[in-house]
Amino acid sequence: MAALSVERHESMLLSANTSSGDETWRAMQADIQERIGNAGYALSLSSAVGEVLPDHLLIRVSTAFAARRCEESFADIIAEVARAHIGHELPIRFVVDEELGKVQEGEQDRYEVEILRVPPPPSHGVRARIENNLARKAIFNLDGTRSREMDSPATEDLVGTVALRHTMGELGALEMDMLTWVLGRWKRGENRLAFSKRQLARDLGRSWSGRTGDELTDGLLRLRHTTITGRRWLAAEKRHIERDASIFQEIIIDEHRESRDGRATTPAQVTVVLANWLADQLERGQYADLEWKTYRHALTTPFSRRLYHVLECEEGRQDGTLVAFRVDNPLMAALGTKDSNPRRLRDRLEKAGEMIRAARPHYVSITVDYDESGGEWWLNARRSPDWIRERAERRRQETWRGPRPSVIQAVARVG
Repeated sequence: MAALSVERHESMLLSANTSSGDETWRAMQADIQERIGNAGYALSLSSAVGEVLPDHLLIRVSTAFAARRCEESFADIIAEVARAHIGHELPIRFVVDEELGKVQEGEQDRYEVEILRVPPPPSHGVRARIENNLARKAIFNLDGTRSREMDSPATEDLVGTVALRHTMGELGALEMDMLTWVLGRWKRGENRLAFSKRQLARDLGRSWSGRTGDELTDGLLRLRHTTITGRRWLAAEKRHIERDASIFQEIIIDEHRESRDGRATTPAQVTVVLANWLADQLERGQYADLEWKTYRHALTTPFSRRLYHVLECEEGRQDGTLVAFRVDNPLMAALGTKDSNPRRLRDRLEKAGEMIRAARPHYVSITVDYDESGGEWWLNARRSPDWIRERAERRRQETWRGPRPSVIQAVARVG
């Protein structure tokens, strides 16, 4: 969350009738309303007027209560929507102008509330995230066939052995992208993630319809009802560990309708509660941050996105500049394919590697090489030293984020 500083501001208040807000603000309003819900919007922002100025976003609200509520509950949402529409971070300034809430004319006492949002360090556009174990486990089937069998046979992957139970069918490319997007909304100290289905659909590049909403609901429930049983042999400790776990502990979909079977009157709001083990892993920093635009739009195939998962979750050797995997069945299982044609697999890896290199310049080379001494094929990814430095910077940002102090200073002005 962004830090706040508050300063006394002596400029004259803008009158409510001088401007109705610019077009950018009007475009933002629908997204803000969708994000915070009709009730919150009606209470705090229904009469607000916004203007995008060169050095800040000015939002005039009708009461000091509305300003406080916006600051305490909606400031991050407004900042995120503003960044999406404007293209960069801007300080946000709230000004209380009681004329906005009145129809009669006359001089009134006014209050100015100024909240200067200090822009955080560059966020690298992080909107996606994958936990390390989920990147390495064979939990997705990206070959385009979705089995509805209750249980899958045990499979060797990059971590150990995995078996899945899925009552709604296997997890595919849609669920992989949904999981990556949902985890991107996680913040330290939180295991409940809230969003709307329309937000998710928009970022997945899908036009909204009832069918789209149903597909997203099915995908979320499929993730919820998939159980992962993993086994690992710790040779050094002479221990065999088996763990049975889910990804999500609970999913709540809240939708207001005119009647039980009527049409929805508000966008469906979703709350995902992460499983305890997953929340703990994220708190420990066991994840990779992914820039959503790169992940979802520059990497145009599910296979390339899954390979990106695997590579980004590996610390690598030689100070993070080298990642190497034997091209074998465990790697292919983790990448979500059951294709057993060796030449075709190598071609897929090389094409996916080229796509990642084009989208992510920190990858100097991604090649599939034959090791004559061992008679094996290896996937070798070489990264620049900037990769590890950027990763460290993102970790510092996550540590820097924390509960944002709520500081509001009101200066009484008599008209």
